[in-house]
Amino acid sequence: MESLKELREKAGKSMRLTAEDLGIPYTTYVSYEKGAREPNSEMLVKIAEYYHTTTDFLLGRLARNSMAAPTIGERIRDAREARKMSQEELGRACETTKQTIYKYESGLVTNIPLDRLEAIADALGVSSAYLAGWDSTEEYRALHHIAEDMYTTKAPGRMAEDLSTEELEIVSILRKMSPEQLARELAYLRQASADGQDK
Repeated sequence: MESLKELREKAGKSMRLTAEDLGIPYTTYVSYEKGAREPNSEMLVKIAEYYHTTTDFLLGRLARNSMAAPTIGERIRDAREARKMSQEELGRACETTKQTIYKYESGLVTNIPLDRLEAIADALGVSSAYLAGWDSTEEYRALHHIAEDMYTTKAPGRMAEDLSTEELEIVSILRKMSPEQLARELAYLRQASADGQDK
């Protein structure tokens, strides 16, 4: 079952750990993954639940794991196909090449610069938050709620006293954004801050 290897590698697990998690011998799991043996229906359901997928995907009846969140590349491809654009047309619209769009869609390149992602989103008529999958996360929804609150409530007067000129300028810029833009920028800033702390 080729899908088993794909799912296991995406989960970042070894065959041995997966076998232990499923409560089966290592050699049995290896035989499933290599296609030398088929799991019975009960084990097939257990494996599907373990990988958060469907038995149809495991059996090769579906080309894509319908229960997994689409990747950024899949979202770009789906939005492009919905607009009936070729990779070449999208590349031209974003001032890049067909090959670059292919690499994004196929997952060969996953670290897409934010400015490029926004150009692709604009060309496809969707938000960069949608392409990145941010709009489907709890954090994005929470940030979106904070952004909406920012438009309906005024910051306390003492807040201005606590902020530097640069910080006040940032707040002023952020208050001019739509709630969607603000939520996207807050998510981006949090990610950039987390990336900076990892270094």
